Amino acid sequence: MTPAALLSSLESRGVAARIDGGELRLRPASALDARVLADVRAMKPQLVELLRARESAGREETEPSASTREYSRSFDAGAAYDPSAAREEAWRAFRANEVTSAQRDALLWYARAPRR
Repeated sequence: MTPAALLSSLESRGVAARIDGGELRLRPASALDARVLADVRAMKPQLVELLRARESAGREETEPSASTREYSRSFDAGAAYDPSAAREEAWRAFRANEVTSAQRDALLWYARAPRR
């Protein structure tokens, strides 16, 4: 059995595997029988490596959209900040439905907020 197959088997039993302080943690332990526990012990280093790879893959940033990349390029470190341009870009993204629901709520709140 490969480490990936063992991890899949553990997950199908309802066992959550994670790395905690460099140690492999399996919960609930009651779901592990002697045979599975022996397999886990035999493959512990490979399981730890596999779980670390999964964690690091989960932390990778997603690729930004084309409009986000273009918007990011519009900022120059030495250029003056123009809030009206940022506001226009935000509303363009809103109208094109390129924002998340949280961003949409913030934009709608901002549009209704009193001006200073």
